[in-house]
Amino acid sequence: MGIILFPFYLGAIAMVLKAMFMILEKYNAGTLEPSTLVYGMLCMLLIYGLIVLFYIKEKKPWGLSPFFRFPFYLIYLPFLIAYLVRIFFESNNTQLSDSLFSSTIAAGLFMIIFNSYFFQILEKLGKEKHY
Repeated sequence: MGIILFPFYLGAIAMVLKAMFMILEKYNAGTLEPSTLVYGMLCMLLIYGLIVLFYIKEKKPWGLSPFFRFPFYLIYLPFLIAYLVRIFFESNNTQLSDSLFSSTIAAGLFMIIFNSYFFQILEKLGKEKHY
């Protein structure tokens, strides 16, 4: 399983670092609004809450699904949407793309700091899992 997880997590790390550089570039230029960071944090918490809600609703989730579900929905999806918004809409929706980039950064940092709340969620919820 490590052969599959390693490149998956390398891609997530690369996306978090790319988002960090893009947000730092905006911050150094003085064009980053503080509300953008707040929106990004709220977006990350909303997605996390929805994932946990789906785990609560599932009867018998797959035991390894947190290792794939959290990075996909919290890092890959927001980063790709933000990147596509930045490419196709250029300067019209910079707050949306910057909020999603900051959401990606927050998710990456939270996954490192609060590891047990992400990857051991099934144990914390007391769910029976299958492999």
